Amino acid sequence: MNMRLSQILFAVSILLVASCTKVIHVNLNSSNPQYVVEGEVTNAPGPYQIHITRSVDFSQDNNFPAVTNALVVLTDHVSKADTLTQDSPGYYNTHTLQGIPGHTYQLIILVDGNILQSSSQMPQPVPFDSLFVVNEANIGKPKPRPHALFRDPVGTGNYYNFVLYKNHIRQKGLVFASDAINDGLQVDETLRGYDSLSSGDLISVDMQSINQPIYDYYYSLRQTIEQNSATPANPITNIQGSNVLGYFSANCSQVRSLTIP
Repeated sequence: MNMRLSQILFAVSILLVASCTKVIHVNLNSSNPQYVVEGEVTNAPGPYQIHITRSVDFSQDNNFPAVTNALVVLTDHVSKADTLTQDSPGYYNTHTLQGIPGHTYQLIILVDGNILQSSSQMPQPVPFDSLFVVNEANIGKPKPRPHALFRDPVGTGNYYNFVLYKNHIRQKGLVFASDAINDGLQVDETLRGYDSLSSGDLISVDMQSINQPIYDYYYSLRQTIEQNSATPANPITNIQGSNVLGYFSANCSQVRSLTIP
């Protein structure tokens, strides 16, 4: 084993002992390239994927180049580390790791001499009781609007994200919620993230139980999208390190589907 490899493995072993989450504010109008990390572990069977790219200047398009030279490790607090394999440029996949509610997962990335790390605890699942459609009043023809029905557990601190698909294509709309005003109640969440729906469309909704740092990420992401400022700010991140954007989430996932009548 050469000296560089032994130093990297030593750094990984030290980092696996520690677990911390730090919110970082990054200035979007900086021209310095930044790492963009997107990844999650769920309670569904793996493999799980970490996507790593580099940002471009704010004035350029959003074609982020892939980061292909990273060492990526995922672990939880009870099992050994899983070193991910890059199956396509910038996409790193797990081999043995299995997501379990209540477990805390740590992500470590070594790239270009930089160490990026994050940890995320997977919440307990909240049952996704039903997905249904209501025809809401609209100018002319009524507009179909999907709703998710579930019961929030008693005790504040539950957070949700809804990933929306139409005809197997992921939608861009952001739908997320907390139990700040409906703790312990039955929740009827209107899913307004679809641009338009027509009879015969197949919709799928992935209801995710997430933790607060990920809720904060989505909240700040919406603000970033909607803001109109000469010096816009990036979404906050739960990834620690220099010049890094994105998120790492351990969440419980439940999917329901239906065809619009």
